Amino acid sequence: GSNDGSLQLIHNMSSHFPLKVIDRGSNYSFSDSNNLAANTANGDFLLFVNNDIIWRNDCVSVMAQVLTDQGIGIVGACLLEPIKDADGAWSFAPHHEGVRFKADSLPDNGGAYYSAQELNDVPIELATAVIRMPAVTAALMLCRKSEFFKAGGFCKDYVYGMEDVDFCLEFKRKVGKHIVVAMQATAIHNRRATRE
Repeated sequence: GSNDGSLQLIHNMSSHFPLKVIDRGSNYSFSDSNNLAANTANGDFLLFVNNDIIWRNDCVSVMAQVLTDQGIGIVGACLLEPIKDADGAWSFAPHHEGVRFKADSLPDNGGAYYSAQELNDVPIELATAVIRMPAVTAALMLCRKSEFFKAGGFCKDYVYGMEDVDFCLEFKRKVGKHIVVAMQATAIHNRRATRE
């Protein structure tokens, strides 16, 4: 559904890489598109990657190695956000190192709920760790195909956002395996690039 030339680029790349192009003709939700892609995938594993991820290194091999542990079902990555300072110099700061829940209250009536919070302050001594989390972002996430479907896939009721958190919670409930962030698996998540 994009009109930015990305479909032609993917068709051109498919002559160099074993890509399967699914041209849907228009844009669909994250959940709908990724569920369709999962249904058409041939392999035993599913790697979900947003179009605004920039590879720094081979973090997929790191994630795949973590997933060899049969007690682990989902592996997320440490995502870095590009930040430009006042002088025009670029740096990278963690913006996603897993998702945790924080007790919060509604402003009008004080009703309690738990809000999902992206972590971005994991201590430096854990920079090479594999850390258990309640959820990770599907901007860069690896899991087994059979377990993705056992958990029910991404819920199509979400239009944009939180479908990955919902999936992780359902995955833990239905599959029962751990969800982790492999801190050594890092990539740049240039999330503003596709929103402007």
